[in-house]
Amino acid sequence: MIQLYKAIFLLFKIVALISDFIMRIIIGLIRYSKFPLIMVAIVIVTLPLYLAAIFSFLISVGMADLLKREIDREGFYPEREGLKDFGYYLSYGSEKKG
Repeated sequence: MIQLYKAIFLLFKIVALISDFIMRIIIGLIRYSKFPLIMVAIVIVTLPLYLAAIFSFLISVGMADLLKREIDREGFYPEREGLKDFGYYLSYGSEKKG
């Protein structure tokens, strides 16, 4: 189950990063554009991209929480999961029980 949560978390994190990168390019184009109406039309057309970035971020945060809960419940064994550091257990997750 941990592998599934980890895969979904990484997938949505990648989607959010790509969407954020594209949005920054579009915002830069709008800022320095000589044709603001065309750029506003581009923003309206790319509105689903904005929504995808927002929802991907929210889902990745939720998946990180689910991943932490699952690891807390099952225990964390990096060598068994094929992980070495995993962001030092998602930035100092719960301590090993024992």
